[in-house]
Amino acid sequence: MPKSTKQFEKIWASTPNSAPAAPTMTKEKPVSTVPPKSAGALLGEASKNVAALAEKKYSPRDIRSLDPASCLPSIVLDRVLEEDDAELESLKDSIKSQSQQVPILVRPHLEEPDLFQIAYGHRRVKACRALGLAVQAIVRDLNDEQLVIAQGKENEERKNLSAIQKALFVKSLDEKGFPNKIIVEAVGAGKPPLISKLKKIVRSIPMDIIEKIGVAPNTSRSKWETLAIHCDENPLQQNSLQKRINALSRYERWQKADSDTRFKIVMSELTKKTAEKKERGELLAHNGKQFAEISSTKTNLKLALMGEDGQRFAEFLRKEMPGLVKRFAENEPSGEKQ
Repeated sequence: MPKSTKQFEKIWASTPNSAPAAPTMTKEKPVSTVPPKSAGALLGEASKNVAALAEKKYSPRDIRSLDPASCLPSIVLDRVLEEDDAELESLKDSIKSQSQQVPILVRPHLEEPDLFQIAYGHRRVKACRALGLAVQAIVRDLNDEQLVIAQGKENEERKNLSAIQKALFVKSLDEKGFPNKIIVEAVGAGKPPLISKLKKIVRSIPMDIIEKIGVAPNTSRSKWETLAIHCDENPLQQNSLQKRINALSRYERWQKADSDTRFKIVMSELTKKTAEKKERGELLAHNGKQFAEISSTKTNLKLALMGEDGQRFAEFLRKEMPGLVKRFAENEPSGEKQ
């Protein structure tokens, strides 16, 4: 079995009753890739091609019946983090009662002649596969840029990618080497600065935290940016937050919460930590020059040493520490000794 087919089977394995359909298919030879062009030229061509499809410039003769098993996912996945897909069940009911109303868009696979790659319509493929039906598709010769722009335009029209899904889509496009102009068009973000903000979110927040929170459909980009700032400003706080979320995720409250509520729990944990009162002080040498700064809370004490006096004080502490610990133990109230 070809490698990509195995990958496809793995991705769609969770679809219930997924007996593949076996419609009659016309074999087509794979279409060669479009020669490399500048980002501007690619953007113009891709946008023109996608605009034509959006305006329904195709006839019934353009629509073909394909085996859903022959339609592989796009080169960049956009619907990550989704757990329960309620829309899929609704779509299955609609196709079962009214047939498939809107065709998907695919391109011939460039390496395997009997397969196709989906630009948009992943859910429709899943639904038809589960129902044992052929999927109605428009087959177009698309280069990679046209493929991801068509994919992004579909998402933009449906307005159903969450802020974090958009950020992860941007990350995937960036990692695939697409230029910023193409990413802006694919994501429908309008301006490059917004792309930079989305990149910063996934660069600053550990992927482990993002995955534990989930898709969070009603959590705005600005709220994710706030979380990113917290993670950026204090790496130690970030590590502490990860540990607390790992602990929280074992509790029923977390497991029963939807992803938007999980995001609120994370921000609440951050607020608790940030609100903890800090006391600061400084240590001065005999000449009046500061050589250390102390900051402390109920649970932490941080000593920042400076200059040669600070180095000498560090050495002094190392030598005196055993004696200090002994004196501390001796002075503890008898009831608290271990």
